[in-house]
Amino acid sequence: MTTPAQLHVLGEKQRLSESLLWQVQRNFYTQHGADAWRSGSLPFEITSNPYIARAYARAVYGFWRDTGRQPGLSLRIVELGAGHGRFAFLFLTEFTKLHRELSPPGTAFQYVVTDVSHLNLESLARHPRLLPFVKAGLLDFALFDIERDPAPRFIRSGQLLSDIPPAPLAAIANYVFDSITADAFYVRQQQLDEVLVTVEGPAPQPDWQDAHLLSHLNISYSRGPVQADVLSDPHWRKVMEEYRQELAEAVVLLPTAALRVAEKLRNVSEDHFLLLAADKGVSHEDGLLPDEGLPGMAIHGGRCFSLNVNFNAIGRYLRHAGGEMLIAPHHSINLTIAALLHRPRSCYPETARGFADFIASGGPDDFFTLGSKLESLEANLSLAEILAYLRMSGWSAYVMVKLFSAILRELPQATASQKQDLRHAAHLIWESYYSVGEATDIAFHMGVLLLELRCHQEAMPFFQESIAAQGPQASASYNLGLCYFGLGQLEEALAHMDDALKLDGTLQLARTMHQRLLATLGRNHGF
Repeated sequence: MTTPAQLHVLGEKQRLSESLLWQVQRNFYTQHGADAWRSGSLPFEITSNPYIARAYARAVYGFWRDTGRQPGLSLRIVELGAGHGRFAFLFLTEFTKLHRELSPPGTAFQYVVTDVSHLNLESLARHPRLLPFVKAGLLDFALFDIERDPAPRFIRSGQLLSDIPPAPLAAIANYVFDSITADAFYVRQQQLDEVLVTVEGPAPQPDWQDAHLLSHLNISYSRGPVQADVLSDPHWRKVMEEYRQELAEAVVLLPTAALRVAEKLRNVSEDHFLLLAADKGVSHEDGLLPDEGLPGMAIHGGRCFSLNVNFNAIGRYLRHAGGEMLIAPHHSINLTIAALLHRPRSCYPETARGFADFIASGGPDDFFTLGSKLESLEANLSLAEILAYLRMSGWSAYVMVKLFSAILRELPQATASQKQDLRHAAHLIWESYYSVGEATDIAFHMGVLLLELRCHQEAMPFFQESIAAQGPQASASYNLGLCYFGLGQLEEALAHMDDALKLDGTLQLARTMHQRLLATLGRNHGF
């Protein structure tokens, strides 16, 4: 344990946006980000599920309708910090359906996945769930350091987005703005001061190879006079002047990097620009409270951090710049979603309607809040209620796994129609599943469900997929053997029981079935 006397000052009384903390943050995401998604130390399910993808697709499609959907002028959809790529897959699945069913001939769109890591983009370009969209010409990949680069650069052509013909642009930023640079200010008795950050560590120089570097740092705060250059943008000055006059006492984050990236993307759009942003955040003035540190600062597994996004400041900025922010009128519980428009909402009636119907009311935040409660009640849920939740979720694999034990518990009492619905659900869930390399074996779960439903032929490919992805497993071989047994193919069943016992000689279920098969086939040798 490091004592205060052993700490070394790494950065003293620095403006928040210039603090060493952001170098720690950048180092983590460029070197270790993908591992954090796989391990679950970074939250992402709330912004990477079929429900939110469906809501976004309808809002973006409304925006496309507002722009006229002109033949020959494509809509571009740019996802910032796409990371694992699951949201891109889910959104594209929904948006292509809307385009196919509702768009006039000759209209086209392009989805651009951006990330700061070239290696991550190359990996995404090979993902089997994304390849069909790549081959159809709907999906491309671009390097974009949103804090340093002027525009995204496509990894294949090397072109900047700003160098190709402009088009209406919809941008998506999920859990991005809470992790990029911002500045912070103290407001008290109509006095405005900067929040200054001091960072100390156990060694004179940070160990940049340490994925848990953040957990070894000591962070403290002080205040100092506002320097002229921090509020260089006149609209920023207007926003902070409003806060100075209106708030009795608060710590206010100004999301400077978020505002800059929105301006960068607006500059490469044709003449129409929408940005959908989802984060933990503050949208109302009553959420701006006194704080001795940084509002909503959360450390994730000792590896990276996030801050509460001040959507209220973004809305004020847009109003001064001639635009408008769409946001739910109520206080969000888990996730705040905003639509940034650089013109008033009256210019985008379909966008505003889509946002109101699918995001602001009964949207992703409400779904996640109610879903979390349902999952906590799984011991009391009926099969009818579970199926209703699965349908509402858009056939989320996450929801299926959360309620899997309850499904198996209720299966003996299931009606014939419920069994048919579960069979259908297994295939729909698999179609909407996108692996990020997490430990949960979705294919195995779907195989078990279909096997329990006596759908032996349909269950087999799922166990085979499980073995292909996870490697040889005694449980998967055993269940494959049961599939063959159910189909009356006893030799194949015996072979898979052999495999299961070779992998795990203590698997009693496999041993019992192995002996039964030997007896049925009239043999006396075996394990």
